[in-house]
Amino acid sequence: MDYKKILSLVIVISLIVPFSIFLTVNETATPFVKVLAKTSSPSGYSPQQMQAAYNVDTLIKQGYDGSGTTIVIVDAYGSSSITKDVNYFDSYFGLPQINLNIYYPEGKVNAKNTGWAQETTLDVEWAHSIAPGSIIDLVVVKSASFSDLYAGLHYAVNLKNSTNVVAISMSFGAAESQTSTSTLSQWDSLLSTAISYGITPIASSGDNGAYDGTSSLTVNFPASDPNVLSVGGTTLNITNNAWNGETTWSDSGGGSSSYFAEPSYQKSVSLITNGYRGVPDVAYDANPNTGVSVYYSGSWYVFGGTSIGAPQWAGLIAIASQIQGHGLGLVQSVIYSLASGSSYSQYFHDIVSGPSNGYYNAEPGWDYVTGWGTPIASALLPKL
Repeated sequence: MDYKKILSLVIVISLIVPFSIFLTVNETATPFVKVLAKTSSPSGYSPQQMQAAYNVDTLIKQGYDGSGTTIVIVDAYGSSSITKDVNYFDSYFGLPQINLNIYYPEGKVNAKNTGWAQETTLDVEWAHSIAPGSIIDLVVVKSASFSDLYAGLHYAVNLKNSTNVVAISMSFGAAESQTSTSTLSQWDSLLSTAISYGITPIASSGDNGAYDGTSSLTVNFPASDPNVLSVGGTTLNITNNAWNGETTWSDSGGGSSSYFAEPSYQKSVSLITNGYRGVPDVAYDANPNTGVSVYYSGSWYVFGGTSIGAPQWAGLIAIASQIQGHGLGLVQSVIYSLASGSSYSQYFHDIVSGPSNGYYNAEPGWDYVTGWGTPIASALLPKL
């Protein structure tokens, strides 16, 4: 066998065919939900506890509950028991009955997937928990492929034409390093359109730390897209229905994009990001050990993961949009401006301690584990 000829042929092919075609490409997303336990009664944090911990209750008492806005949630496969489950959840915790619409842009989905069904339930119940007055539009696609999820996102963006969509929640993703550049580009274009419509896209940063299941540092997409508000994870302590300290969660996804350049709103942290998009922007409770109660398929569970954060930040954006009277679009511009000012501690809990996410550590101000930190909603949302 003439190995020199074979090597020459490989070199010639590599010059003709893009090198990326030889890389492993993952065109399937994973839901970022972590199941701690199935319980006989609610054992995780309740909606009222989370509202109080992040000072959302103050705004709800003033009538700012997301009324007049719509939150869109995009998920694969869906859950056959979602309507029954969320109605029981609302009744148990004394929440207003949800105004839920379910759409199947690719036709009714018959396939079942437990992980995605749990994700769907978490997303719907907890977006509603933070913004109980907001309409929830659940968009369900037939598989977890990025092509199908793109179809769902496209449908979600165009719901703006008929309802006041202000936020799109995406609690899923895949390692950016294993996602094709064509997918990244296609999604980025559509997410930019969403921003132009006044919609704020929101995504979970991931549940496997800085490496996200690969052998090299990477971030998750779509959280790495500059048009997306990326939400990392923390460990939240609540005592007597009040915030009582918060540290990092070791599995919080974070790091630098290898594809997206540093957006203009991250210039204030450019010494850290070094010219690339840094993830996450903000954070929220995510540790399953300090997780939330979810009623799924007729039983109570405690769920964690950065999936907790995306739908609840969508609820926060809905409330802020109600206050302002319009959708916010690229809310990161305001967040980074507020957070880099002298009144930072007025708007965010700065997470400065706790375990690393496998590579990065929490630092004062913005960092690759929790972004700017978690919201003090009563002060932050009126400023958005």
